Amino acid sequence: MSKPTVLILGKIPPPYYGTSVSMLLIMQSALHQNYTLIPINTNVHTSLDTLGKISFNKFKLNLMMYVQLYKTIKKKHPQCAVIPISQTTIGFVKDAMFIWICRAMGVKVLVHLHGSVLLDWYNKSNFITRKITYATLTKTQGAIVLGTNLKYIFEPFLSTKKIHVVPNGANYTYTHTTKINNQLQVLYLGNLQATKGIIDVIDALVLLKNKYVIPFECTIIGAWRDEATKAQCLKLVTDNTLNVQFKGIVTGPDKNKYYEQANVFVFTPRAPEGHPWVIVEAMAAGLPIISTNKGAIKESVIDNHNGFIVDDNAPQQIAERLYQLAITPNLITTMSANALAHYNNNFTETKMVNQLHTAIDNVLKA
Repeated sequence: MSKPTVLILGKIPPPYYGTSVSMLLIMQSALHQNYTLIPINTNVHTSLDTLGKISFNKFKLNLMMYVQLYKTIKKKHPQCAVIPISQTTIGFVKDAMFIWICRAMGVKVLVHLHGSVLLDWYNKSNFITRKITYATLTKTQGAIVLGTNLKYIFEPFLSTKKIHVVPNGANYTYTHTTKINNQLQVLYLGNLQATKGIIDVIDALVLLKNKYVIPFECTIIGAWRDEATKAQCLKLVTDNTLNVQFKGIVTGPDKNKYYEQANVFVFTPRAPEGHPWVIVEAMAAGLPIISTNKGAIKESVIDNHNGFIVDDNAPQQIAERLYQLAITPNLITTMSANALAHYNNNFTETKMVNQLHTAIDNVLKA
């Protein structure tokens, strides 16, 4: 018996960011055992700097993608297409064209949401945009969200049984050593911009040094996204003589090394998130995590179990949690073990693939 053919639309890296990493993992996963997977690369970006920017070249590339999708459906006769959708007007209209082409040609559609603000964007949109969005999403056979607490996003468009939870998951291998050192080894990894909480983290480190008098080393990995944030953060580090090292973009085994050396991970975004890959990585590395309640983060970081949830834009709270960990070494050990167990139970590649498999099968049976 032949396997069902499934189109997987998505951005193939480079550049590497949440949705492109997800696409790569899906295409390389064990889903090949159940389906004939056919990728359609929807990436029109050469770097992170071009995200969200309009250009004639992108318009041309999108037209070529629609033609490629049409030809692929005509040739391969897929039964289902997994299509990631944007949360902006221009982005959603672009993605809606993929959905309508598939539906017009008899292909069932499973949309994949990598963020958490789709419904908020929809409610704030004008009448015409809402009409287009509603007509598009109600014609699909299913939707994927990154956490159970995000299922509400699709409830205005689809029945509950058509909304599937597939958190990000991957297989990470780290050398797990004792996490108790003479001082806190703090790690931040993410884009260095205010919305990702980098200023709040450094403000917290100022408090940790000057108010709580706690020794620490902090490693910050990521690319600066704007000069104003960079200047503000570097000034805070210099003026307060903070033990902070900026490593820029680090990938592969080098990045793994920093996870293994740390004993606490801090990522406290102010803006909406989906299910950040850095949270999954930190859990796999057995790190207590300090983060904010954005998107599906709270389903990975369970407050007072494997880390702490703090308010966004709250350096004082971040500093207090770091202080608590610093003066309670056994808490680091306990949370480290809890983080690794939570990862192994819920966020491996096998878990993600099994949940995605279930979602696709339900759509094929719809």
